[in-house]
Amino acid sequence: MSNIIEIRNLEKIYGMGRNALRVLNGIDLDIGQGEVVSIVGASGAGKSTLLHCIGCLDTFQRGSLSINGRELSGFNVEELSGFRNRTMGFIFQANNLLPEFTALENVMIPLLIRRMNKKRAKVEALKVIERFDLSDRLDHKPAEMSGGECQRIAVARAIVGKPALILADEPTGSLDSKNSEILIDILFDLGRENNSTIVIVSHDPLIAAKTKRTVHIADGKIVDKKEAVEVL
Repeated sequence: MSNIIEIRNLEKIYGMGRNALRVLNGIDLDIGQGEVVSIVGASGAGKSTLLHCIGCLDTFQRGSLSINGRELSGFNVEELSGFRNRTMGFIFQANNLLPEFTALENVMIPLLIRRMNKKRAKVEALKVIERFDLSDRLDHKPAEMSGGECQRIAVARAIVGKPALILADEPTGSLDSKNSEILIDILFDLGRENNSTIVIVSHDPLIAAKTKRTVHIADGKIVDKKEAVEVL
C-alpha cells in the first residue's frame, strides 16, 4: 500500500521569542492510500492543528509534508487552493454550508469549482445526497433543515468529488449518538467505495473504535497509547 501522506519532523509554532508556543513538536507520520485513521488526544494536544496542516489550511515552520507524492512546501496560495479542491474533502464540526444556497447547490459547489458542467455536477450531487437519505431536502436552504441534516449535506459536499483524502475535524461533535453513527457509517462506506483515505479527529471513542488505526497525540508529539493515558 503506497502512502498518500508522508510527514517528517513537522513543527508548528505560534508566536515568537519567550511567548512562542510549540503546538507540534517533530511529528513523523505515514498514512497509506485507503486507510481510515483517527487522531486522538486531550484538548490542546495538537490534533486539529496537525489536521489543518495536512489540509494546507495552516502553515508550519519546520519539516516536510507530502500529499499524493507532492511536496507542498513550495506551493503558492493559488496552487494550494487548486490542489485542495482536486485532492481533498473537508468536514468540520460546524457544517459551514453557504446559507444562501440550497442543499443541492451546496453539494454541487466543489464540482463546479473544478469546472465540471452543471448538468453532470447535478447528477453526481444527487447520487451522493440520495445515499444520505436527503432527496426530499434538495431545495431546502440550511436554515430550513435540522442540524443533523445540515451535517449530512456537509459530508456529502466533502465526498462528492471522490477525493483521495478526506479530513474530518470533530464531524459529529454537534450530533446525538444515533445521527453520529449513521453519518460515520455512510462516510466510511463511501470512503471504501472510492478508496479514499480518511483522517478523522474526534473525542468520541466509538468513532475511534471504528477506524483501523488510531494515532495518539500528547504535547504536540505522537505517543503510544500508554503514554497518552499517562498524560491524561
